[in-house]
Amino acid sequence: MLDSLSRYATRPKCVNMLSWKGSIISSLDFASSAAQYPGTFYWDFHRADLHSCLLRRAVELGAVVRCKARVVDVKIDSESTKGEDGATVVLDGGEQIWCDLVVGADGINSRLRELLLKKPDPPIPTGDLAYRLLLSTSDMLEDPSLAELVTNPQVNYWLGPDAHAVNYVLKGGKLFNMVLLVPDDMPADGASTLEGNVVEMRKLYEGWDPRIEKLLGLCESVYKWRLCIRGPMESWSHESGAWTMLGDAVHATLPYLASGWVLFTLWFSFRRSLFVYFRTGTRHILLPYLKIS
Repeated sequence: MLDSLSRYATRPKCVNMLSWKGSIISSLDFASSAAQYPGTFYWDFHRADLHSCLLRRAVELGAVVRCKARVVDVKIDSESTKGEDGATVVLDGGEQIWCDLVVGADGINSRLRELLLKKPDPPIPTGDLAYRLLLSTSDMLEDPSLAELVTNPQVNYWLGPDAHAVNYVLKGGKLFNMVLLVPDDMPADGASTLEGNVVEMRKLYEGWDPRIEKLLGLCESVYKWRLCIRGPMESWSHESGAWTMLGDAVHATLPYLASGWVLFTLWFSFRRSLFVYFRTGTRHILLPYLKIS
């Protein structure tokens, strides 16, 4: 997939840790860091581009993608012709689908996690929320103090009292992604995603690095997300080996350091085992991942 992914990648040159006023705390040169681990690199992606590459490759390999097929139950059974236990997935319309292996990756509000645990297990609020916004870099390029953030791609973290900010370039320099982390003020029993108030957001970052204030001045609308985590599980997998879990459903990472790459790395490790499993039909190939879980 390297060729298809490379077409969508933005290649930042460094990561900077900054005080909320803008002074450098520390910096890491990505080229020097990657050179210590031959074959590695630092890339940024727009999530939609990453998903489209994964989807396209899955279909090329024979995957059949179905939408509007919500899973409401998973039953472990013994229908496999190979003598191994398989699993039957039950959809909300009553349809039942038998398979060799179920991989539950249904996100922070996972239904499959609760089915595996056999009890309700809602996400746990952290007390923080994230404002997420995408800016057009065309406006930034007109301001010399902001233009360098586009022409010299970099990842920046501003650390301040009760808040921090993360930003980086996407879409080959066309978009600028920002995530702002602040205390959660959303209704406790309400939705986990709400339309945000731009004026209210800007007020939270008054007095910060002037570049932050300028960037927020370019924002016309924003949404805010309640940040939640998942408690630990004794195992991410059913004892039969016919059902395992992946992603935010079992080990949700928080965006304090734009750490979605952690899940992406773990997924690619699992993908290798999954590829060999489908080639050989031998479930013990998955044991390295099952042991991690």
